Amino acid sequence: MMERIRLKAPERRRHILETATQLFAERGYHGLTTKDLARRLGITEPVLYQHFTSKETLWSEVKRQCRFPFSEWEHLSNKAAPSTRQFMLITGMLVWGITLGRRPGSLEAVPRHDQILRLLGHGLFETEGPLYWCQEHFSHTILPWWMLSFQAAYEAGELELSEVSDEPLWLAFRQMLALGLMEAGRPHLAVTWDTEKERFTHLSRTLLRGLGVKDEVVRRNFSFAKMYQAFTHQE
Repeated sequence: MMERIRLKAPERRRHILETATQLFAERGYHGLTTKDLARRLGITEPVLYQHFTSKETLWSEVKRQCRFPFSEWEHLSNKAAPSTRQFMLITGMLVWGITLGRRPGSLEAVPRHDQILRLLGHGLFETEGPLYWCQEHFSHTILPWWMLSFQAAYEAGELELSEVSDEPLWLAFRQMLALGLMEAGRPHLAVTWDTEKERFTHLSRTLLRGLGVKDEVVRRNFSFAKMYQAFTHQE
């Protein structure tokens, strides 16, 4: 019989939350019971309820922590004045981080990337599910800077749009999530600079054109080399 490890209350709570997040991502809310969770943790259900009073309370906490590291990426979003170039940089950063699941400018995986996407998928139709909290975090970190540069690109005459609002940005953001979720469900292939360069360039250019950026502007200002340099040479 495995010896039970005694943890201090904060450590026990953190361990419960981490394990619950993993299992909710694998099975969804309805596929996990507190009995299964307690067994995985090596504790009893009463001990589990000392830290989280119900399965719903635990799920609520998992949802609130279901987020990409937008706060870490925010410095890339506001490192320069709003412009078309900055708009492309932010768009590329989100493609690299959300859809490809890599830290911008690196092949290093975004922590818990697949886990986050799977949680989003399981709670897709929940009113205040993981997607709601992910969008809340995004709206208070990256979105305002992205919108400022979207407006700047419009004022520079580099968009094929009659007006701008945040609706196209939200649509592009959800497309990135959807593409990432599709990738998360596929067998993992070898990741190389060549494969990621091709995927990043294709997806970013497609999204930029979908956001109304003129073809000649994309051809002139967007390239993998320019984006990589911007991600890795931070002021």
